[in-house]
Amino acid sequence: MKIIDVSVHQGEIDWKKVKASGVRGAVIRAGYGKGNVDKTFIQNIEGAINAKLDFIGVYWFSYAYTKEMALKEAIFCNETIEKYKDALNLGVFYDWEYDSMNYAKKNGAYLSKEKITEMNQIFCENIQKLGYIAGYYLNYDYSRNYVDTSKLKDFRKWFAWYNLRLEEDGCFLWQYTSASKCEGISGNVDMNELLRDAAKGKKPEAAKHNKTNNEIAKEVIEGKWGNGYTRKNRLTKAGYDYKAVQAIVNQMLNTATSEIYIVKAGDTLSSIAEKHKTTVAALASKNNIKNVNKIYIGQKLYV
Repeated sequence: MKIIDVSVHQGEIDWKKVKASGVRGAVIRAGYGKGNVDKTFIQNIEGAINAKLDFIGVYWFSYAYTKEMALKEAIFCNETIEKYKDALNLGVFYDWEYDSMNYAKKNGAYLSKEKITEMNQIFCENIQKLGYIAGYYLNYDYSRNYVDTSKLKDFRKWFAWYNLRLEEDGCFLWQYTSASKCEGISGNVDMNELLRDAAKGKKPEAAKHNKTNNEIAKEVIEGKWGNGYTRKNRLTKAGYDYKAVQAIVNQMLNTATSEIYIVKAGDTLSSIAEKHKTTVAALASKNNIKNVNKIYIGQKLYV
């Protein structure tokens, strides 16, 4: 079952010819780094959908070298692809590879296998929380030396291995060449084989929420529930009172002290309170924190 993966580097694509050639699906680059949308993403995703390809996915090329940057890339990715969410039955893949490593080194970051694995985890976990099927891309070198795939078993593995036979367990998608030819595309294109069932139209089940309206309002402000009609629809489907949540959101945003602070390594709630001339109790109340000794890197707090 042939699946191509494409980006701006393939130029303008005739998706009807791609479909007629026997290609069943595509993984399309949505963007890269800090909020950069691939210039051909919209025309590619809409072209693939209009051509009625059976399988469609996207990937985000990472230039993250901290866990916070990986989290932001997940947020950027969601903002870019949310409109097409229902079509993405192949999944949303995190792509951190050699260019990513070189960029990190240029910025003075020499990353361990543990750190690279953590960035894969953070991106995939947050994409999954947003209701997508999550996955990651890597090759043989990275699977042995830079990423601990045993910690990524909950996500789909997209594996690059340019040989006649695949010698890797647990793969969902196998990229077996970067020099394939395809009707509708000028020049070379990566070609993949789908190895596991990805039933057409199948999506992950919506997460069951047991949170207070205050907790949901905080997530709304963080962008986790979309905007406008999308937000209203998603909140309603999840069983929340949209008007009640929105009222809390409006109250939070209209508060004089509604500055957002992102928790960094070494932070404690008391050190944050001292820095912003407030109290631990006030921060805990405003952010609905039940355990004042438990905050995490990347967490957004209202101070």
